[in-house]
Amino acid sequence: ERGSYIEGPLELLDGMRVHGQEVSILNYAMAACVRSGHFERALGLFAELRGRGLSPDTYSYCLVMFALMSLGQFAEAEELHRQAMQAYVCPAWWRLVDASTEGGRAGKELVLVDLHFLLVPEAELVVLMMLLMVRGHAGSPWCGKDVLVVCGRGLRSKNSEGKVKTAVVRLFERELKLKFGIAERDKGGALVARGDDILSCVGVSEAACRICSEVVPPTAFDRFRKKK
Repeated sequence: ERGSYIEGPLELLDGMRVHGQEVSILNYAMAACVRSGHFERALGLFAELRGRGLSPDTYSYCLVMFALMSLGQFAEAEELHRQAMQAYVCPAWWRLVDASTEGGRAGKELVLVDLHFLLVPEAELVVLMMLLMVRGHAGSPWCGKDVLVVCGRGLRSKNSEGKVKTAVVRLFERELKLKFGIAERDKGGALVARGDDILSCVGVSEAACRICSEVVPPTAFDRFRKKK
């Protein structure tokens, strides 16, 4: 059943190879691969993107990093993140901080995840990556840590509407069944996921299958259809 997710995007991608590719189309195909659990295929599409001289955007990196982590390749994902930061495509999304600076207990570290300036699909994948690192990267400095997610409103949110925070709350509550405390901070607020809850959750990859959105702008489809 999951395989059906990728048939349409990959057919569209085949056409774009003939008529001229766009990064958004490749992102669309990679998202479909991640959604269906075809992580190796997503990595192949990312390699194709680079091989054709196209520049990956933030969503490209989010998708391929999540695919790498889902395959247990955490070191490779972190190295790719460093490359993206050096290219000024992605910021440092997460860092370890002393919990006392965020209202917690002194001497205890937590992971601070900053989702400012991200679109909802990007923010969701960043949170899922951090959850994978906390629960599946044994021996790393992230393992078992509490996570504080600073949401902001998110790019393209209107007025005071917090699309990113709403998406992360939905991700925690509905997909991962996590209990969390909300500490209101600025307008966007912050969400806390306890390390013990993250370690006990089992649905990280399944959640990715449900949140990977089809994000190709309609204009890209229109241009392709006209060329056909």
